[in-house]
Amino acid sequence: MLQLLTLLWLFNPSQPAQSSLTSQAPQAEFAAPANRTNGFTVKFTVALKKFDGEKNILDIPNVLSVRLHQHDPHDRNRQNYPAFKMPDGSVPVLDANVVLHSLEHPDWKNMTIGIPLSLLKKPEGEHELVLNFCGVRWTMYVDGELLDNDFPFGYPQWPDRNTWKLDPEYVTTAAIYFPAITPEKKRANSLTANIAETTTFPADSRSFMLVFDVQPAEVKKRKVGISFLPESGEQASCELQIRLEDRRAQFGPGSANHFAGNGKSLREGGGPHAIEYLIGVDRPFTVRVIVKGDDKIGGSLIDAEIAGQRTMISFRPDLTVKKMVVRMEGVALKNVRIAPLKEVKGSRVSPSLGSPNGYL
Repeated sequence: MLQLLTLLWLFNPSQPAQSSLTSQAPQAEFAAPANRTNGFTVKFTVALKKFDGEKNILDIPNVLSVRLHQHDPHDRNRQNYPAFKMPDGSVPVLDANVVLHSLEHPDWKNMTIGIPLSLLKKPEGEHELVLNFCGVRWTMYVDGELLDNDFPFGYPQWPDRNTWKLDPEYVTTAAIYFPAITPEKKRANSLTANIAETTTFPADSRSFMLVFDVQPAEVKKRKVGISFLPESGEQASCELQIRLEDRRAQFGPGSANHFAGNGKSLREGGGPHAIEYLIGVDRPFTVRVIVKGDDKIGGSLIDAEIAGQRTMISFRPDLTVKKMVVRMEGVALKNVRIAPLKEVKGSRVSPSLGSPNGYL
């Protein structure tokens, strides 16, 4: 299975924080929000390190508590934390609990979200955390990545005046915002652009997804070609070409300088690398391409989906894609997006772009 690399979430507040803490000023008071149903956001920086027992690192009494604790490696009752052990067999966890109140379910008070620290690329060191409560979701983000969430019933019961504090041994800064900040998503290590002329893009990862929207012009000849090229030369290269005027697509030899010649479909006595009767290309449409490069298969698989209707795939032995040359005639490309892919260990490669694993 292939997965897109991290989808980052950005929290850009539209107004100043209601209250802020630092390691030098670890405690403060703040007023309750004017509207208690509009949610809240807490942003804080944590310095993770080895610890024993349990550490309460951020606290708003009767509303929110954030702690570090050692989870029982044999306890899988609530969460499957023991599946994420540290090399020494321990299961350190960071979790956040919000206290909820509702007339319908007065006994549903505590909702905890959290992560085993071994999920992080660097379990020790500084990390940016965001806790976001928007009424329908209670979510934890670490370094911009959504790592856990749940669906609350009820709202915190804020006193008119609140005191909160941090543990300066583990938290360096913290800020709370009312109402909850709406996160904005951004694909990590991705590129977005519009193209009207021939353009060359680098391929920083041997496996990646390329997505773009094709905008046809009112002219007779309309086509687009993307050549997937190695570091130098054109050896083993490949071009995906889509011709709108005769509703055809093909894989052909790639080139840094020109379109490939027209190929023949199976009906015409050619091969499976050319298809006819494309659907939906007489109006703006989207193309999705997965490139999967792997030493085990000795080259690259290139899988394309055109207008959400037709798919085609090609294997190019000895090709590791290092750059792409995009050229067009009678069309413009909009919202060109390139994002690296990673392979999930223990699962097979799925080249189908029609599955959720291929969605950008």
